[in-house]
Order: sequence, then structure tokens, then C-alpha cells
Amino acid sequence: MPSNNGFEMDIANWASRYALDIIGLAGFGKDFGAIRNQCNPLVETYNTIFKVTKQKRALFFLGALFPWSMVRSLPLPHNRDFSQATKAIRQNCQAIIQYKRAMSNDTCAQDIDLLSIAMKNGRFSDEDLINQVMTFLGAGHETTASILTWAVYALALHPEIQQQLREEIRKKLAPIDSGSEHSFDVISRLPLLYAVCNEVFRMFPPVRITMREAVCDIFVQDIAIPRGTKIMISSCATNMDKKLWGPDAADFNPYRWLIKDDEEGLKINSGGGAISNYAMLTFSQGHRICIGQGFARAEFACMLAGWIGRFDFQMKDKESMDMNGVKFASGITVKPENGLRVSVKVVPGY
Repeated sequence: MPSNNGFEMDIANWASRYALDIIGLAGFGKDFGAIRNQCNPLVETYNTIFKVTKQKRALFFLGALFPWSMVRSLPLPHNRDFSQATKAIRQNCQAIIQYKRAMSNDTCAQDIDLLSIAMKNGRFSDEDLINQVMTFLGAGHETTASILTWAVYALALHPEIQQQLREEIRKKLAPIDSGSEHSFDVISRLPLLYAVCNEVFRMFPPVRITMREAVCDIFVQDIAIPRGTKIMISSCATNMDKKLWGPDAADFNPYRWLIKDDEEGLKINSGGGAISNYAMLTFSQGHRICIGQGFARAEFACMLAGWIGRFDFQMKDKESMDMNGVKFASGITVKPENGLRVSVKVVPGY
């Protein structure tokens, strides 16, 4: 609702629609129109999949104990809804591929989206392509929507950092509607933007628990782990461990990712002051590290720069000003339980 202080909106809902349109264009060269139409069928389908319920939480924990194939076969409403939603998304993905196949070769040759590149490669069957598109859609938009929501939350709690970031963006980047283009190489060189993105990734990892299964008998710090043991790894716990990050590990402090330089001003500190590179598990580590990490970082930085450069965000719910009082909706990704209502104002001059 509009007011003298701006427009009130649920930023979590807008972040999801914003991210879906971005992954549609970058991944498949298709505009889903999610921002223009909140009743977009694809948006509603994903809302069904990612909606957190008590039944979904129970099934998640069952999945840690029993094979997922067995858990998914249980005759429960969630499994039925999930199956129908997955089928609808699969049909969407198939339609996108058929559309690409029907395009002329000359037009396809000019496309640089991920799907066009994969199709030109010629090594993927249509079934493989459908599976890849479904993965891109799910992992490529919902995790980004989650991290963008928490970025707005963190910056709304720290208006001085939000203002400093806005000044950096406006100084280094032309407005979105100016027609200018910026490569990620340029965007990644904005020190404070880099620092804010990394700190949000550290404090608010979209996927907070990763499961691994031991493929052989091993020891980890003198603890015997038999083959077949399932291990739950908490990225959030590691990312905020005071032994790794220092006494302020629980504080939102983007400046841990920066170094003051008398000649250049602020410079990027890629380690964030942690004692180990393995202190950051948002994208996991080792040979199982997220293959989409580079794309996710670029996407998030561009989206955040676009929003903060033009809009000012303030919290509407004063109770949410205390981070310890925020209730989390923990599903595949983590978001505020009842959305995130903020007041948004257009900042003139950009």
C-alpha cells in the first residue's frame, strides 16, 4: 500500500518473481513475466513446491532416515501436490526446449543463454536437457530469492551501510535504464558491494543443511564414521563459528571483507578474516562445491546493485528489527516465516 513513507510490500514475494525472470532470461532466453503478473502459473507452481508446512518438515526429517523414493511414495497431500507441481514444471521445461528447437539456426546462433549453449553442444538428449532446465530453474531462482530477501533485511537493519553501498553503486555504475552495459568484471570490483554480498552469503546461506553419505569407513578428528553413515553439515553453524571468524561472528559486518589502503581506499579481502578457507560453507567446499557458485554470485551482485542503487528499504515491522526474534521458515531454502514486509522508496537522482 502506498504511503507518505513509500510503498509497503512483501520483499520475499518480489524477490522470488524477480529471480525467476532473471534465470528465465539468462538461463533460457525466455521472459517468464513473473514481475508483471503475480498470478503467473509458473510462480504459483513454485510457491506450491517451496511453501513450508509441518508435513513438509516431517518428510524432510524422514528423508534423513529412509530412502527418498520411499518417503515420496507415501500417500500424503504434500507428495501429491509436489508430484503435480513437478509435472507442470517439467511440461514448461519441455515447451521451452521445443520452442528453441523450432527457432531458425541463425537465431539460435546469436543466443548466449545457458540452454542455447547446451543445445549447440549436441551431447544432450531432450531428456537430459529437461532435467538440466529443471535444475537451473529450481536452484537458480529460489536460492537467489532467499539470499536477496535476507540482503534487504540486513541492509534495512543497517541504513548507514545501505546508504554507503548506494553511493558506491551510483558512483561506479550507470543507471539501469541508461542503456549502458556493465560486465560482471566491472561489478565485481566494487569493494563494498563485494563485501555486502559475501557477508550476506556468510550469515544467511539459503540452504543451511547439506547431507553427505560416507562411501567408505573413515575417521574425522579421531571419530569413526562407518561406510553408509549419513552426515548433516550445517553451513550456518560453520559460517558463524567464533573460533573461525572471531568474536563478532554473529554480527553483520561487511567490513571484515575489506582492507583499508591509503592509496586505493578500500580493497577486497577475499578471506573475510577467517582462519581457513573452509570456514565458509555456503556453497560447500572440495570437489562437491556448488558448480553454479560463479553464476549465483554474479546474479546476486547484479540484482542487489539494481535494487539498492534505485530504492531505499526500511523495516515496517519493528519486532523484526531484532534479528533474534525473526522466525524462519525452513524448507529447501530459508526465508522469513511470514514474508518480509518493508517500506520501499524510490531515491531520486538515479
